[in-house]
Amino acid sequence: MNFQQMIDNLDLVTSRIKKAAEQSGRPAESVKLIAVTKGQPVEVITRALDLGIKRFGENYPEETDSKIRQLPGLEKDIEWHMIGHIQSKKRRYIVDHFSFIHSLDGLHVAEVLSKELVINRKSLPVLLEMNLTGEKSKFGFPAWDDLTFKNTLMEIEEIFSRQSISIKGLMTMPPLSEDPNASRVVYKRLRDIQTILEKKYPDQNWTELSMGSSFDFDVAIQEGATMIRIGQALFGLRIQI
Repeated sequence: MNFQQMIDNLDLVTSRIKKAAEQSGRPAESVKLIAVTKGQPVEVITRALDLGIKRFGENYPEETDSKIRQLPGLEKDIEWHMIGHIQSKKRRYIVDHFSFIHSLDGLHVAEVLSKELVINRKSLPVLLEMNLTGEKSKFGFPAWDDLTFKNTLMEIEEIFSRQSISIKGLMTMPPLSEDPNASRVVYKRLRDIQTILEKKYPDQNWTELSMGSSFDFDVAIQEGATMIRIGQALFGLRIQI
């Protein structure tokens, strides 16, 4: 993709963000764009930086590590967001490189990350990933009905005491569908859970809702998303590196 096409894509995405935010009664500035660069070469990241994009979403910590090594001197300009499934054995990469985690999906992962963060005298803001559909292919805390959510609450309470992990909100992924509006019921469910958690645990921070992709981010914003994860709408199809 040439630079002009990326400019045009960013303009279109920005316009859609503004329209969807207005429809939900919010300013466009309340929505943070996370540019998904998994599978993209570092040239895409440097071009995106030139366009003022600062937040980049990655799925694979070793891939991110390789990119960082190719971007010397730009560390201060980039905020790396971990949006993929977290493997315990990759915890060191995550602690070393990422500024924000969207995909904390279980108590065990929280414990492993907390220990690594304490050792390195660091802290990380995290989102709790919710599985709202019951799909076995999806990760996340079970929360697709009242019973599973009740059990999940006990695990969430355990995370509150984990040192160096700071909960900032929730994340989810909807089922694959050709209709963007099919995601709406899932996003409404996440917003409802956010409201429940705000009332039940008012001392915690539940501000952020990470939901929405290139396919359905308009719907996600209408339903309250504060972070959207956009790859293809900005950069086209991924180039496997």
